[in-house]
Amino acid sequence: MFLEKAARKKEATKIRSAAIDLVAVGVQAFHPNSLKEREERPAQKSDVLVSESKTIAVKRHDLDKMKTELEEREARIVQRDTALETRLRAIEILEEWQMAERH
Repeated sequence: MFLEKAARKKEATKIRSAAIDLVAVGVQAFHPNSLKEREERPAQKSDVLVSESKTIAVKRHDLDKMKTELEEREARIVQRDTALETRLRAIEILEEWQMAERH
């Protein structure tokens, strides 16, 4: 639960950071000085936006991959806990049986 919450917080921070970067690029693209530059070199600004979009897509993919890995780890931990609980219960039953045998 804690790991999942930490992963979500980290994921949100990365997405927020990428969004801030994208907004900053967008604001720069519409700044009056940038508009003049854009008229002179229109392809470069759009290339920056495409590059940023690709970066965000890669970050999202990485975040999805991390989320999947965390979910798999959590599932393994739950399986281990279940196995340990089963073993503990078996030991308790054996101890109860041995006590009953003695009496």
